[in-house]
Amino acid sequence: METAYLAGLALGLALIVPIGAQNVFVVGQGLAVGWPRAGWAVVAAGSCDTLLILAGAAGVSGLLTGIPALRGALLLGGAAFLTYLGAVLAQHSNDRATGNRRRTHGPKRDPPHSARKPATVRPST
Repeated sequence: METAYLAGLALGLALIVPIGAQNVFVVGQGLAVGWPRAGWAVVAAGSCDTLLILAGAAGVSGLLTGIPALRGALLLGGAAFLTYLGAVLAQHSNDRATGNRRRTHGPKRDPPHSARKPATVRPST
């Protein structure tokens, strides 16, 4: 039992420790937005890693081999998700290229007082 635990721990560390796209994203979040908000990226990345390791340990591969339609459905779902991500990225890239600053999240805020246009006074008639 202890040998299996150590092998699982070593496998988990081998998947998580090397610097990859996910780890670069998490480090980038930490540098860009600070720890409290980057904590959510850490939780999400860790949860996804844990879910994938548990799925592998539970024998999902055998389930997918036994039910070919399930594999096809997962492939289509993954392709749709990646297409959506590509479309969002293309829109974001287009907005940056054209200078269109669109708010995608957060509450709408008034500009700082110094950025507001001064009030115009109309002469009374």
